[in-house]
Amino acid sequence: MKKTSIIIKDILKKLIYLNLCCVIVILSVRIVTLRKILKSILVVISEYAVTIRIDTIKNLYSRFEKIYVYIILFTICILALKTLIYYLFDLKRRFSKGKDRFEQCLLRYLNDSNDFTPRCFLVTGKWGSGKTYRVNEFFDSYFSFSNIKVYRISCFGLDSRAEAISELNSVIEHQDDSIASIVVKFVQLIPIIGDLLYELLRKKYCYDSVDRNSVFVFEDFERLTSRSITEDYSPSLYRKEPFLLRSASTGRNANSEFQEIVKEFKSIERSFYYLQEHIDKRILKEDNDKYIAIVGLINELIECYHMKVIIVCNSDVLGERFIHEILRSKLSCSEFRIQPSGDVKRSIVNDTIAHIGYDLTSNPTISNYFNRLLESDVISKLPSDFEDLRKFSGLFEAFVLTIKLFQKEKLEESFMTSLLNSIVIMHYAFYNRIMSRFDSFVTGANINFLIKLFAPSEFQWELIHLDNNAKEEKWIGSCLAGYWILNLSTPDSELADVISDWENYPFDDAEKKLMLDPNYINSMDTYSIYHVIYCKAHKTEDDEWDCRKYIIKALESYDLTDVNNAKKVLEMYNNCHKMGNFFDIEKNLFECIFEQLGVQKLPGDDFVTERYNEFISKKMNTD
Repeated sequence: MKKTSIIIKDILKKLIYLNLCCVIVILSVRIVTLRKILKSILVVISEYAVTIRIDTIKNLYSRFEKIYVYIILFTICILALKTLIYYLFDLKRRFSKGKDRFEQCLLRYLNDSNDFTPRCFLVTGKWGSGKTYRVNEFFDSYFSFSNIKVYRISCFGLDSRAEAISELNSVIEHQDDSIASIVVKFVQLIPIIGDLLYELLRKKYCYDSVDRNSVFVFEDFERLTSRSITEDYSPSLYRKEPFLLRSASTGRNANSEFQEIVKEFKSIERSFYYLQEHIDKRILKEDNDKYIAIVGLINELIECYHMKVIIVCNSDVLGERFIHEILRSKLSCSEFRIQPSGDVKRSIVNDTIAHIGYDLTSNPTISNYFNRLLESDVISKLPSDFEDLRKFSGLFEAFVLTIKLFQKEKLEESFMTSLLNSIVIMHYAFYNRIMSRFDSFVTGANINFLIKLFAPSEFQWELIHLDNNAKEEKWIGSCLAGYWILNLSTPDSELADVISDWENYPFDDAEKKLMLDPNYINSMDTYSIYHVIYCKAHKTEDDEWDCRKYIIKALESYDLTDVNNAKKVLEMYNNCHKMGNFFDIEKNLFECIFEQLGVQKLPGDDFVTERYNEFISKKMNTD
């Protein structure tokens, strides 16, 4: 709807410019002096360049006048169509009840013409709760085709009433798309005198001259100051050291000189306390003055000019006390607190797909998958970090862009769910600074198994499932899971390999059974060091555990006479040794490598490699 409105306005603007050009041409011919000048120019051109007959020019001009009549008629039709559309949409908005409670409250406020109770509409909520998104979505839906002007003013960095008025007037001038404004801007194109005429004819914009039914939206209201109203303003100017001179100034052996020094330090401490209290009060007053100045301007818009004003602010930054004392009491606000909802999240996913320009209909499997995903409630079960709609939007932008890489591949729905789970975990780890955990994750391995092995305390939520398929829980690989958040490059040649590794991972079912019963390892034909360490970490004290037997079997697929293979095995153990005390595994693992590799130290400076080299040194000394 918004795009259609922009297209109509753009067509109308170009038609007005075309009409102005036509008027200039006609006036140039109608004015005698200009007509003589043009005739002289044509004569000179005919003599020295191309022969141009005056009769031909007259015929072209007569045709041009006929065409101009049609241009005028077309412009009038567009203007009439615009007026009709705007009237119908205004009528529809007046009788609309809104899709949810937020729209109902905002429509009721905007449609209320009672001037005896002037007030503003306050939209509050936490950071990333979707305040600005919901307000913009509302105006795109109901005011794209409307003569009512909506002026959006960012409060970021406004220090005074004068700056606020300047910003307000600048926004009003920028959004003036009237015919008079277009004509004045067109005059500026005239050579030599254009700028002078523009300054003379230019309208002086002011907030008291706009239509009385205009709407002003003050966004980022909490950013008038860079400091939070609810928190301390500055760090402590003096930090007391509790143990300083304690032994010298107390007890039987207390020295009177030291006691005097301690008294002096206490005096200094009190002075710093009073100084800091004074600074905090001054800063608080400066910040309050900024808010009060803007609130005064808003109050003038409401009470003197009967405008509709919407304030969007972060209630966590301002604090409930400040909102009550400054906004609710002084402006008589109607308040609505935004809470992220499933419908808003679904709308964000659809907007993300449209913004990226990805045509889902080109791939029925992907289209069907997104339909199922949006119809389900899984997007409401994401970790609490993604209640912040900015992070949620980034998450699904990453998911859609990564899916888009596979345009040439045939994807299973379970693969896409697996990819979404992997991206969720990668984004969560990025925001919580625990990225190092994922260096060891193996493509195709069970995600829950990997989490219990490498990061048992960091991840405490259920994975996304659409079909309860075991493949939905398989790790997709860091190269794709971190493609967007880490700005990685993924050549097309690697995509087929990722899918192949994901599908052909041999221990998928076995890892699910190991999580239910670690003793299942006895029924497995093959397994890796990771599985041995997992079973060691999760076995009970009563379980019998022949560590050497399991390690020998886990290493059967490795040629440990090759230094690179020996190094690879140690790297796998190095990824896990921080997860618990695995001394018996370490001892037997070193023994098995030594038996095949011989007395040879390995390159590297990581903890486990150094431990292995110490083990080899002891063997050499013993021999």
